[in-house]
Amino acid sequence: MNNKLKIGFVGLSHLGLTTSIAVSSFKSISICAFDENKEFINNLNIKKISLKEPHINSYLKKNFNRINFTYKNKDLRNCDIVYISQDVSTNYKNKADLASLKKIINRTINLINNQTILVIHSQIQLNFMKSIKWPKSRLFYHVETLVFGNAIKRVIKPERIIIGSNNINNKLPHKLNKYLSLFNSKIIIMNYNSAELTKISINLFLMSSISTTNQLVKLCEKSDADWSKIQEAIILDKRIGKYSYTNPGLGISGGNLERDLKSIISLNALYNINNNFLNSISSLSKERNRWVLNTLYKLNYRDVKNLKIGMLGVCYKANTNSIKNSPAMEILKKFKKSLIIFYDPLLSDNIVIKKHLRVNNITEVFSNINLLIISNDWGIYSKINISDLQKIKDKLVIDPFNVLHMYNLDKFKIKHIKLGSTIYE
Repeated sequence: MNNKLKIGFVGLSHLGLTTSIAVSSFKSISICAFDENKEFINNLNIKKISLKEPHINSYLKKNFNRINFTYKNKDLRNCDIVYISQDVSTNYKNKADLASLKKIINRTINLINNQTILVIHSQIQLNFMKSIKWPKSRLFYHVETLVFGNAIKRVIKPERIIIGSNNINNKLPHKLNKYLSLFNSKIIIMNYNSAELTKISINLFLMSSISTTNQLVKLCEKSDADWSKIQEAIILDKRIGKYSYTNPGLGISGGNLERDLKSIISLNALYNINNNFLNSISSLSKERNRWVLNTLYKLNYRDVKNLKIGMLGVCYKANTNSIKNSPAMEILKKFKKSLIIFYDPLLSDNIVIKKHLRVNNITEVFSNINLLIISNDWGIYSKINISDLQKIKDKLVIDPFNVLHMYNLDKFKIKHIKLGSTIYE
């Protein structure tokens, strides 16, 4: 008799796919990974995966036999626990599409056994759990805290597990507790609303740290202060720490943080709470998002026909193929007359960027360019040969994240512009 717990995941976007593949490494459970897209499932069943996430292919290959990738509704009926694991999409205004998520939940409820434990794992908002028509004793919210580019590790080794329950005085169902115990992490149980607000709170604290850093970096860029030295000092304060968000950035990107910022602003408006602080975060993010563009303008670069720009990185950060609110995309759109030669190893093949040239390796970027922009923090860009950098006609590198910190570019008479230092025009 097979006593293995059977865990179902409904919705195989980034969240569902990385989670189902990662937890397949637990030998005491079996996985049913469900998605309605038949072609997508067929590709997964031949180990063809388009998602760009470190280690996901090796996990899939190693644990493939413990996962049932399926588009068949009946396969969900035998699951002990079913996770709704579809990422919540956002529109161009960063508003979450919860209507689509509700449809997925309602369809799933009609498919599963009436004794199944249903767990919402998707990104939801305040008061969402109470609206779900499923016995509350078997309905839970498992707060997701994944990070693009580090998702597999965060699934397997979470800092803590946050569970929203209808009654925090009751113990978790045996099967759910058995599954969660596999992670060997502290389990924090709270009511639905607290868990929903915890997810938003985590992201708001991250955004506050990012915004504080970027606000101080602005002052460094206007003076002779050097943020890299300031950062070195403040992270040694135990109240701040080495894991704090003290690296300057180009605003908030990727969609998830923006979604929760939009959500908390709406909630504050609903409860008549002042939004000045949150509006300032949004405003600063938009300003920092244009930092590279504004730097180009300060240095008197305009969108003209004879300008050639080299660009490394189009996705909003390293180890991801997401371009949601990417500052690089904004540059590609604004400079229509100029030619931008760009390289990004994870940019999806179906992303079409008209009037510019995508190349297949880093060295091709340096073909007769006026300047170079390094728009995200991929470590592979640090392997640029100095001889390629010397080919840049205007001797200018805009490198916000200081990827080329190992080079003394002044020695080669190359102007090296990065976040947190003065921009001399």
